[in-house]
Amino acid sequence: MATVPQLSRSRTQGPACTAYLWLTVGGMLFAFTAGRWTLAPAAWPAPLFLLRFVRSRRALPGLGLAWLVRYLVAATVTLPGTVAVSGPRYAVSVLLIITAAMVPYALDRLVAVRLPGSASTLVFPCALVGLEYLASFGQTGTFTSLANSQYADLPLVQLVSVTGIWGITFLIGWFVSTVNWAWERGFAWRRVRHGVTVYAVVLAVVLTGGATRLAVDSLGTGTVRVAAISASKRAVTATTGLLTPATVAALESGTATPMQRGAARRAFATLDDDLLTATGQRAASGAKIVGWPEASAVGASVLQEDEGAFVARAIELARQDRIYLEVGLGVFLPGRARPPYLMDESLLIDPGGHVAWTYEKTHLVPFTEQGVVVAGTARLPVVGTPYGRLAGAICFDQDFPSTMRQAGQVSADLLVGPSNDWRAIDPAHAWAATFRAVENGYSLLRPASDGLALAVDYHGRVRGAVDYFTTADRQILTADLPTHGVRTVYARIGDLFAWLCLAALLAMLAIAAVAPGRRGAVRGGPGSVAAQAVAASAPSRRR
Repeated sequence: MATVPQLSRSRTQGPACTAYLWLTVGGMLFAFTAGRWTLAPAAWPAPLFLLRFVRSRRALPGLGLAWLVRYLVAATVTLPGTVAVSGPRYAVSVLLIITAAMVPYALDRLVAVRLPGSASTLVFPCALVGLEYLASFGQTGTFTSLANSQYADLPLVQLVSVTGIWGITFLIGWFVSTVNWAWERGFAWRRVRHGVTVYAVVLAVVLTGGATRLAVDSLGTGTVRVAAISASKRAVTATTGLLTPATVAALESGTATPMQRGAARRAFATLDDDLLTATGQRAASGAKIVGWPEASAVGASVLQEDEGAFVARAIELARQDRIYLEVGLGVFLPGRARPPYLMDESLLIDPGGHVAWTYEKTHLVPFTEQGVVVAGTARLPVVGTPYGRLAGAICFDQDFPSTMRQAGQVSADLLVGPSNDWRAIDPAHAWAATFRAVENGYSLLRPASDGLALAVDYHGRVRGAVDYFTTADRQILTADLPTHGVRTVYARIGDLFAWLCLAALLAMLAIAAVAPGRRGAVRGGPGSVAAQAVAASAPSRRR
């Protein structure tokens, strides 16, 4: 008959100094899981050490300290500058983000210990996916997703063509819970081989399948020369000299006087002329599709009464040079009693001189654009061309998979996504957009001001990249992109994988709720968790 050794609470909890070491290491690693200093390998062990600490302490103190560390790291390292507010509003924003991020740790701490064997390792990844999926319908989309850190691991990234970004989040979370599960059992192979083997096989299949997908696809023979440009820094300097902060504030508030609107007209003309000239130069160099960045302080803007004349000039240029010209354009509306005061548009002009689409940005950046910019209708435009089916979206739209899936559903081959970033989110925000291309099977041309301009194919392979902050004067990107895309499973089934994770999580919560035999593991605190692990791994002794 088997005997179970009786362990003291201090022994089962383990040395406190060791637990706080894991907390410290986890906090340090989280500094490299998002923001400008993202390192893909850090995203795997960072939550592992945090989960290890939470599992080794009493529930409330452990979760509280882990929350505090994550809050401090986010508030001081990963989120400064990414949330466009300051002071108390910034503190509250970080608080909400980090509190939500701790939910999977709380569910794992309270639920996983009630489930048998390696099945308990599924609580954390399912909760992680469920949280990110539900958050994707909020104001920030997938901007804070842990999966964004893996943009450079192309074999792994191919998984999103089936599961969406949620598959990567799941694999990271499952790695964390599986290693912790094995850790609690002293990494005794006889006790952990089944759970570890299952995870290892799944990960190997994913990576092998991704590598094979990259290797067997030759991208066909059809490509088109594309270009993305920004205004020259000389033109920007000249414009800012004419456009005073008071004039900008008056335009954004709808209270600009005729004199201020006249000054704005002269300032905008400087940038607009510069962009039109650069477009002609790119067309002369062989580009068939030329994209401008999103409307911004360094992008094209016009007063509404001048829009027709400006568009006529762009039409004439596209007709003369026989190009498809995507124009990111900010249109300032006349004074009105209440906001919004600005339209953030993308226009596509074809070689025949027709405006193929006029699209207004759908997802507005919290705090800075909401209440100022007119929101679009969430219907992505698509047109057929000799270079494939072209689709369009604007910047922050690309952080919302459910919106961007429209491009995959209509079999878009190339999406032009004008964007405007800023230093705190450069280049992370640009890399995050590449996941949408792989999910939906289109290539992506992403002109960007104040950030990284990108051209990637439908596998996420970079065909061209130029950062605004490293250019001497003008940001010019030229690349050859496929004229065809691929049809993906994700474009057909959407976020089914995320729904399955949510369903599995609810099922595990229900099972845990009716598992009275294991309630002591929860009430007894971390000592009981460790005691069960040691008891499970203790060798049987025959009388």
